[in-house]
Amino acid sequence: MTSRQAARERSLPRWLARTTILQGVIATMALGPAAIAAAAPAAEPEPVLLFEHAGLDAMLVDEKDAALRDALAMLPDRLRELPNEVDDMEQIPRPILDGILTMLTSPGRMALTVDPDNQANGAMGLGLVASAGPMERRAASELDGVVRDLAREGMRGQEMLTSEQYAGMTEVATPPGPLRFGPREAPDGWRYEVHFAGAGDPDAAFNALPDYGEGVTPVMRARMDLEPASTLIDTLMGFVGMNMPEAGMGLGMLKETGLYGEDAYKMDMTWGYTRDRSVSSMVVSGIKPYARANGLSLQPLGADAFRMIPSDATVAGLSTTDLSSTIEMIEGIVASVPEAGEGLAEFERQTGVNLIDDVLKSFGSTFGYYMADSAGGAGILSTVAFVELSDSERFGEANERLRAFANAALGRETEGYVRGRAWSDEGSQLFTLSFPGLPIPVELTYALQGKWLVLALSPQAALTAVRQARGAGDAGLSANATFMNAMPRGQAMTAVSFVDTKKTMSRGYQYVALLGSAIRNGVQSPQDPERMPGMVVPPFAELADGARPMVQYSFWAGDDYVTIGEGDRSMLVNASGVMGALDPFMPLIGLGFAAMAAGQAREMRMYDDGFDF
Repeated sequence: MTSRQAARERSLPRWLARTTILQGVIATMALGPAAIAAAAPAAEPEPVLLFEHAGLDAMLVDEKDAALRDALAMLPDRLRELPNEVDDMEQIPRPILDGILTMLTSPGRMALTVDPDNQANGAMGLGLVASAGPMERRAASELDGVVRDLAREGMRGQEMLTSEQYAGMTEVATPPGPLRFGPREAPDGWRYEVHFAGAGDPDAAFNALPDYGEGVTPVMRARMDLEPASTLIDTLMGFVGMNMPEAGMGLGMLKETGLYGEDAYKMDMTWGYTRDRSVSSMVVSGIKPYARANGLSLQPLGADAFRMIPSDATVAGLSTTDLSSTIEMIEGIVASVPEAGEGLAEFERQTGVNLIDDVLKSFGSTFGYYMADSAGGAGILSTVAFVELSDSERFGEANERLRAFANAALGRETEGYVRGRAWSDEGSQLFTLSFPGLPIPVELTYALQGKWLVLALSPQAALTAVRQARGAGDAGLSANATFMNAMPRGQAMTAVSFVDTKKTMSRGYQYVALLGSAIRNGVQSPQDPERMPGMVVPPFAELADGARPMVQYSFWAGDDYVTIGEGDRSMLVNASGVMGALDPFMPLIGLGFAAMAAGQAREMRMYDDGFDF
């Protein structure tokens, strides 16, 4: 562990060191042709992007996932049968297929490094290590035979040399930098690796990966630190700017957010399991000076925000956001793009509302959403979103002008069949889009209550939200025992999200069970009746027994922004909970796909009829 990492961990709560994780950074790089250079760098190159995973088996550790793990273990055997069944696959040699399966099922890791002061190995100082393993030596050797055959076929005319640095590996000399591949005995066992350009020591870079923490079974971890590559990125940005000025301007803003440059922030992520739950963590070190540029608020969530969400919420989220940099960016676009400025000016002339000054600048820092039983049965019509208003009086005046303009325009265009209707509930203002004379089952509604703007997919949900906002509802999300038992005590948070898996998984189980049946049928063999997996997804009662909720929360720890996630230890339980949360929106998703398919079919018919696009 570096001194920087140690200092960071000392500044964080002790419990955080036990729950570090990953939510994923996967960086890829096209190797292309590479050439061997003689000199090795005097010092090790610095890691820029790191990623490591423990393999498919490590993702399915809970007993409830055991049948799924066993079924997936049969997948390689099924894939080996396909060349005999599918005509286009019969040309794939068995060793190549076995090699691909080995790479897909083995643990692996990747490191992108940079040493801009030493470009002896080409590639502008970049280096890459891609590694599969650890694995048995025999598996690494068999994989090497496959890769060598492919390399000889694809690199005809180029000399393939035996590596002097790593016995058993092969080197190929091509323009951008050295390319080395083959089996290597690493400290943790045999690995099959690809080294490109200035990769340096193939083990050293991975020492910078974050620790999982005590009691955590590892699955994935990653690190991003673009500061060492800042000079190289500036060079590339300059090249893009010369050829595409507008794109270069947009990319240049990344430096202002602290993504790269001097004192750029770093990101560490891990994902794993403890004895009774899954845990994930993302620590963005040193981002506080760039908080405003990234829209991160330093203000924690207040108790009034938690009271906005009913205690029977099944899905909920809260966050604080700093919109000032976004508003400044919009103002810059309006000032520099005449068409945008003219459009906003014309809108203000017709409505009397300045969208930036009267609307955007009236928003506060707190945003939230939920679905709840009390708001409409926790279905799609119970969906509520809300935003804090920093200037509710100004927003209210703008709302009245916009309503008057919209109703006048709708009256002209729809002959009265579409209208915005204003109504009230004990002093609270609500506004519903209605369709007089038409049996349309949609009544989108928004409301103003104190400092809150509420938006809902039904007037019932909006009314419930308004009553909750003025204190006529229940005690709020903080009274939900399932939620509170998963939260750390006494921690000021800037964002939280919550899925009550125990409640939502009853709707999501059907999708997971269907997927389980697909996997079970898919891995069976038409020729080998002995390959018969068990029931992939347990009965619902067994799967739901003891299910944990999914929670995620963020907070500031000094200059670092920390996000912690926890869920059930079973992947099938978590999948059922997530699918259950999405289930109310499945009809809309289905309609979207159907509309896309219909559009493509129409275009194909037009094309067949002789139209040329």
